[in-house]
Amino acid sequence: MKLRRAGRPGRAPDPTRAERPHTLSRVILRTFGWSFLFHRGGLVTGLILRRASGLVLVAILIVLEVSLSFDNAVVNAKVLERMSPFWHACSSPSACWSRCSVCAWHSRCLSSG
Repeated sequence: MKLRRAGRPGRAPDPTRAERPHTLSRVILRTFGWSFLFHRGGLVTGLILRRASGLVLVAILIVLEVSLSFDNAVVNAKVLERMSPFWHACSSPSACWSRCSVCAWHSRCLSSG
């Protein structure tokens, strides 16, 4: 005799629904893992070198850095919004380097797209 889990009668439970929190946490750790590691390393270093005042100083600097990074991202998005499609494709340094490293203003490079 096979027992069914609670849910809609006659339907098997959705396995992806139970896995979502674990998958989300894995994605967050995979994306921001190094950032979290450096964040903790900076806080521990500040604590070791200057005790509580160092910890507070490093925490303030981290908050300022994050807020300025978000502000810079918003400004860059607004500037990129007004640029031509060519520069949209060249918005990342690697794409720009591979696509138009030397001939950015050359007509052949500008026409390729």
